[in-house]
Amino acid sequence: MKTIKQALIDEIQKNAKSRSLNLIFVKGEPGAGKTGTAFSLLEKYIGMGAKYVTGNGNLSAIFRQM
Repeated sequence: MKTIKQALIDEIQKNAKSRSLNLIFVKGEPGAGKTGTAFSLLEKYIGMGAKYVTGNGNLSAIFRQM
């Protein structure tokens, strides 16, 4: 059985060739590891133009200060 992270990696690699905008929404309970997984994937794919968007007000405030 695939992990969520591996399923996301497969989806990213499949869509990377199209060079079009692709969105992946990750939904889950607080503490489920969504942000950690997103940052791990962002680190790996930022060179390919990956972006991270969040509705979390705390993270948004931190990003605006950077």
